[in-house]
Amino acid sequence: MPPTTRRASAQRRSRSLSIHPSHSPSTPTEPSTAVSRIKRNEQRRTNSRTKSNSPQLAARLCYRCQAIDIAAIFDPAQPLPPKTGIPIPGLEGKLRSKRPCSLCSLFVAAVHPESGRGYHLRLFSASDIFESMSAVDGQRPGVALAVFPGKSIGEDQVSWRINTDVREKGFILARPRHGERYQGSATAAYEGSSVKPRQVDYACVRGWLEECDASHSGLCIAGPAGVGTSVPIRCIDCLTRRIGQISAADEYFALSYVWGTTPIGDPPDPDRLPSHGVARVIEDAILAVLALGKRYLWVDRYCVDQRNHDIKNIQIKEMDRVYAGAYATLIAAAGSDADFGLPGVGQARRKRQPSTIGITHELFSSLPPLSVALRETAWVTRGWTYQEVMLSRRCVFFTEYQVYFACRAMDRCEAVTINHDSTSGLGPPAAAREKQASMNNNIFSAELIRGEHRTVDGPPLRKFADHVAAYTSRTLSYQDDIMDAFRGLLAYSPFCTYFAIPIAPVDQPCALDSPELFNIGFARGLAWTPQLNTRPSRRPGFPSWSWAGWKAKVEYLGESGHSTLWGTRTHGDKRGNLMNVDRDRFDTKFWAEDSQGRLLDLQELARSVSNAKLLPEVSHLLVVEAKVFRFRFQFGGPGARLRDAVCLCHYDSKHTGDVDREAQSWGDVDLFERHSLEDEVHERRIRDTTWECVLLFESTKRRLNMVVIERDGDVAHLVGTLQLRDKFDELRNLPFTRQRIRLA
Repeated sequence: MPPTTRRASAQRRSRSLSIHPSHSPSTPTEPSTAVSRIKRNEQRRTNSRTKSNSPQLAARLCYRCQAIDIAAIFDPAQPLPPKTGIPIPGLEGKLRSKRPCSLCSLFVAAVHPESGRGYHLRLFSASDIFESMSAVDGQRPGVALAVFPGKSIGEDQVSWRINTDVREKGFILARPRHGERYQGSATAAYEGSSVKPRQVDYACVRGWLEECDASHSGLCIAGPAGVGTSVPIRCIDCLTRRIGQISAADEYFALSYVWGTTPIGDPPDPDRLPSHGVARVIEDAILAVLALGKRYLWVDRYCVDQRNHDIKNIQIKEMDRVYAGAYATLIAAAGSDADFGLPGVGQARRKRQPSTIGITHELFSSLPPLSVALRETAWVTRGWTYQEVMLSRRCVFFTEYQVYFACRAMDRCEAVTINHDSTSGLGPPAAAREKQASMNNNIFSAELIRGEHRTVDGPPLRKFADHVAAYTSRTLSYQDDIMDAFRGLLAYSPFCTYFAIPIAPVDQPCALDSPELFNIGFARGLAWTPQLNTRPSRRPGFPSWSWAGWKAKVEYLGESGHSTLWGTRTHGDKRGNLMNVDRDRFDTKFWAEDSQGRLLDLQELARSVSNAKLLPEVSHLLVVEAKVFRFRFQFGGPGARLRDAVCLCHYDSKHTGDVDREAQSWGDVDLFERHSLEDEVHERRIRDTTWECVLLFESTKRRLNMVVIERDGDVAHLVGTLQLRDKFDELRNLPFTRQRIRLA
């Protein structure tokens, strides 16, 4: 249903909602009234969990589903399945029937995609499926049930199926009916839970925050409010609706949302929230803050001074510190604009959770993981929201499925209950301790959005490149924001950067104690290229040699040619090697040219500021002294992609028709100006042009890594990349000139 239709439908149902029962969304709710309603709803939720165990409540099952022993499957005394799971008989054949029972309907909702080869049930240890939720050590995790396409599956395909198909729709979890818990058996760590379309389980969310407070104080808790900001932080007082400066001891929530097409209107009153016309997402956020037991909310629309442009520009550049200093960030990951609201808080409803009631257990879908819930949202496409979530200590995601929680050490969601055994205590789980020990910076991994953010291995340089790839896949309403919307991540990066190019001689942060190390590190940082499936275009106002100067999703080059995220992606989540510079053969030098024409080496720039992480951007001119080769390119045959099997010829060579694969050198070339492969004019231009290629560095794996340039008067522009890998020794002996080139 389109967002506008959902909003209209929600308005028609407003009289039955729990928080906005009878007033217009633009009319603020009295805080005390809203809180009392929230408490009554929570009491109703508690009462609904303790209803009598009447057999009449059990859903009638079809003949096939009656043969599936749900009580035995979810008995916590049963041995845990292996990582590949164990098949459960009873679901062979067609999944759909003319008269499906409630359990059939739950199975249908849990399968993706449709299969003509039948299905089967498969049982897993819940700790293997919900690993990032990190239950307490030593407690029995319980089990999770999945519907797999196919009547059977090889054990080597189970992991792939889970990550590509099964996880899309969620797993099936159980909760014992009231009075049906097994005597003498410990409570399972993971159980299913009901998600109400109209009401967020605030008690559950408060519990997550309190658990994080108690267990991750050194990892997830923000420092005093406003530390490091040039302008004091102002917040909305959710009790009085006044806007003012808060003290360092005050805790506040920050809101991350998409404004979209919502009318902006006149600059707001800097001291008080309007009584009418406030966007629904902000009104809902106020209710959520009060329901979660806090008082203050930061929203850029009202807490950034919209009338004083000097202060506004300062606050925009320091917005990362606002999110990093928040108690938690509320993320409005639903709808296309600010008038949609927070699902389950105000008028916006959530999708109905597939579930059923059996004789001994209630069964619930765990619903899709966070990465799937975010995939189609407008929020996940916006450039500014990327930095907001990555720099937050803790995030509460309001989606159309449920509320998700993520901190640096654990995940939570409403559909999955984590039971802490009283004998196990509430100490930090094993994954949290591992995460805390392995943290090398204070930001989330880019894999948070991809659903893999509990991965703790991998060098910091690769993680930096992950962030660049994820950020450049998003859109910006104003292209001039490309640096500002990423500047916070640059400030938290373990590497020095210049125009968003990392200076990383090795994969780990190291002491940059010589100009040579700065040059080596910067040469590696320049080895970026737009991804193949994009049509790059120049972004005015930014240098051509920085990825910020191009509108395209960016990746970095690996040892095996063009790759994904600094290394060629192989099977699963494994990645290829990063390119390391052969220092014995490195002789490229870089300088920044300032407005007076002076050349400053990168080390000198770093020494000129107290915070050497962000080198001052003195001008767009980068002076490079390096070996310059002149080549001509030719496609590798009809239908060949430009980045595949490209023939490389020295400028003295003559193209004679078909490519002689034995006689020519081979590499990967990417000219950013991409046209259709059927464009003969463009192909002829590539073939007939003599291209200048500047050598950045030779890698330890015998690769020549170059950038392709085009001259424009006394300056040059970077227009492509070239990596040569065959006939390495012959290429070294080709004629070259050593030049100083001014890249603009």
